[in-house]
Amino acid sequence: MKYDFDLAWSEDNSMTLLLRQIQPGGTVLEFGTATGYMTRYLKEQLHCRVYGVEIDPEAATQAAGYVEDMIVGDIDALAWAQRWQDVRFDYILFADVLEHLRDPWKVLREAAALLQTDGVMLTSIPNISHNAVIMELLTGRFEYRKLGLLDDTHLRFFTRDSVKGLLRQAGLQPYLWLDTRAKAQDTELQAQPDVFSQAFRTLLDSRPDGEVYQFVTASRKEQAASEESEDYLQAAYLHTNLLQVYWPTPKGFAENASLSLPLDPRPEFVSYRLALPALQQGALRLDPGSKPARIEFKALRLFGEDRLVQQWTAATDFAGLRIAGGAVLLPKSNDGCYAVFALHNDPQLLLENVNWELISEGEAITLEMVLKVDTAAPSRSLEPVQDYFTNALQAREAALAQAYQHLSLLAQEKSSLEEQKQSLEEQKQSLEELLQGMEASHSWKLTRPLRTFGSWLR
Repeated sequence: MKYDFDLAWSEDNSMTLLLRQIQPGGTVLEFGTATGYMTRYLKEQLHCRVYGVEIDPEAATQAAGYVEDMIVGDIDALAWAQRWQDVRFDYILFADVLEHLRDPWKVLREAAALLQTDGVMLTSIPNISHNAVIMELLTGRFEYRKLGLLDDTHLRFFTRDSVKGLLRQAGLQPYLWLDTRAKAQDTELQAQPDVFSQAFRTLLDSRPDGEVYQFVTASRKEQAASEESEDYLQAAYLHTNLLQVYWPTPKGFAENASLSLPLDPRPEFVSYRLALPALQQGALRLDPGSKPARIEFKALRLFGEDRLVQQWTAATDFAGLRIAGGAVLLPKSNDGCYAVFALHNDPQLLLENVNWELISEGEAITLEMVLKVDTAAPSRSLEPVQDYFTNALQAREAALAQAYQHLSLLAQEKSSLEEQKQSLEEQKQSLEELLQGMEASHSWKLTRPLRTFGSWLR
């Protein structure tokens, strides 16, 4: 099926960026549910009431189990606007959908009418002015693909300015603008910048939106938004190794309670800083990458305003930092750094002994992380990981051998005790039979008065 994906929470893509804007328990209208990969998350993880529209009957059947109501049909036909005219939605979601429509301007305008007063319109739209497309045009090509910037089902194409116009015509004002980005050679077009002159490559590099793959926006109705509230945030590049920090919520860790930063590929220690919400309890979760890698922590520091509150370093033996999954602890380096090996794209560590009580109410909280990430470690040498598993396997085998030996001794002891028990039972039975024979004998009965008299004398 063409539009059937898994949610890749370990990277910033249009789907994860949009879902992070949705608070639990809301009422959501999702256009283009496909097989329900986002719908399921909305229902099962965020506990939202979801309404869906999907043109593919087979895909809609798969997504139907996660919605309150599903319309199978063409979004441009506006049947949904009539059916749900009395429903007001907290969130309306167009994830890479508007570019497939004949009249996205009318659809977005009709959808905006179904928003709550402070409801949020969430959209992601590909950028037709990406450098890869420009390179294609300059080489005389404009070839449609199955997916991506030139998806063969795209009917409309947008740049940043035309996305703004689309939202404005629907009476919407973006308050959050995010970008997903990709180098020209990393897109499905696989453009080759090297075939162009250095002067032209420099021109492409200078274009503000030249590497923007998708425009991701969160908007409200103009009367519920203000010009000053618009916030243009830099998003990580697609396929980039990410550092992600989660803070606790009443329902545990969630994607919409996290922040991420792209990791610097330089083979040296780099400092990263993240501003956290005003927290007062619970552990922090650190996902120190989204690719297999060797990762070394030199320091973790927690600041309230600009005041150092707490730190985890070699001097504190990194007490409170532990692996929660997806990684193995490696021997410390010569400088005492906390070293782990990420086994896959979702390593998880917990920072457990955070002293929130040392942070005053209203203080700005910042977490600083100084770490070095070596993504070449798996391809260059697996010796650290092999050593870890070899040592772990040897330790486990030694423990099992010791346990087996102990069980063998216990089995022997049990067998000896059972033999002693059997012998004692046989002796008891012999004595009982002897006593019964004596009591039944003629001489025993004749001497009974003497035994009684002797007992009386004693």
